Amino acid sequence: MANRKYSASQRAQATELILTHHRPATLVARDMSVGVSTVHRWVSDALAAGSEWETGAAPTRPAGPSREFLELQIRDAHLRLGQLEAQLERLRLGRERVADAAPVTARTHLPGQNIGC
Repeated sequence: MANRKYSASQRAQATELILTHHRPATLVARDMSVGVSTVHRWVSDALAAGSEWETGAAPTRPAGPSREFLELQIRDAHLRLGQLEAQLERLRLGRERVADAAPVTARTHLPGQNIGC
């Protein structure tokens, strides 16, 4: 198969498509980061409540997830966050390669204008 040459506008459209397609991954990573913070807060609250119960300061065992469950949630959230960070780094590097290979140029003529080839 012969190599096909793409016009600057086709390369610009491809670059924009790639950048637009992968933008949601950034939002997912941000949400994961918030999720990790939330799990950390749950654990600290549960540990504080558990300590009060163990020392007798609280009359009954606190309701809610067990310490082991929360620790597993933290470990899982950290693993997923690490995977997302690695994925975002790969996407960032891919964007740089696409941007280097296909620079976006300003439009020099109006749509429909015959520029002569």
